[in-house]
Amino acid sequence: MDKELLKYIHNFILGGRKMAEKKELYKGAKGLRIGAVVLWLLAIGFEVLAIYMYNISKETELIIALVLDAVFCIVGSLLWKRANRIKPSESKNKVVKFFWDQLGVIACLIAFIPLGIILLRGTDKLDPKMKKIVLAIAAVLFVGSVGASIDYNPVEPGDAQNLETLIEREYGPVDTYYFTQYGSSFHIDEHCHYIDESPTKTNGTLEQAIEDGKTDPCDNCLEKIKEINKDEIEELATTDEVATDEIPTEDVIVDDGESANSEAVD
Repeated sequence: MDKELLKYIHNFILGGRKMAEKKELYKGAKGLRIGAVVLWLLAIGFEVLAIYMYNISKETELIIALVLDAVFCIVGSLLWKRANRIKPSESKNKVVKFFWDQLGVIACLIAFIPLGIILLRGTDKLDPKMKKIVLAIAAVLFVGSVGASIDYNPVEPGDAQNLETLIEREYGPVDTYYFTQYGSSFHIDEHCHYIDESPTKTNGTLEQAIEDGKTDPCDNCLEKIKEINKDEIEELATTDEVATDEIPTEDVIVDDGESANSEAVD
């Protein structure tokens, strides 16, 4: 069998497997986004409920509605950020990309600011002492919700693909990446001293590592790519063809230690 044919088969199988993995991940991203929107709508619903409770002077119910408003805002934003780790916005417009990444913050603003204005401007629904308590609780919940909803490290389109191409050029094909529950880095060496004894060490594809928030290449086992900036990484993989064409093909080894030629395979 011709060596070029072997390479073609290798790339075809590997490319098909990666495409299937990406499709499954993208399906997961869609579900997470739907879940986030549903939770944000529930948060707005509890905001409306809180306004109603304020108008009928039900302090306890008002505070409960405020807490649930914040909880649904935060959980929805966490789902949205996780979806962006799987499939980030591909818009080239920086403004659109920014608002897409920080949509959780916008949801929090919608779910709290109208209520805050009503609480600040209202004068006759609650006694002054209770009003101060409610305002303090609402302020803390609002700040906490916004802080938890901000995406401090948004993923750029192609980060996983571009990094994978770069890693394959420097280290050869890598099928499994390693990372820990609380770390921010991913590794290609299972026994890297940073994670070797970690009880939370796990493994997966690069897409799964980035989905889990592990966007930083390890300083030790991926030191060759640490100094390359993002623009250089993006230039290395502008198309899917670049990624597949550069995958080295492993030769078939026979007993005498030589690479198998077409006659040996036949």
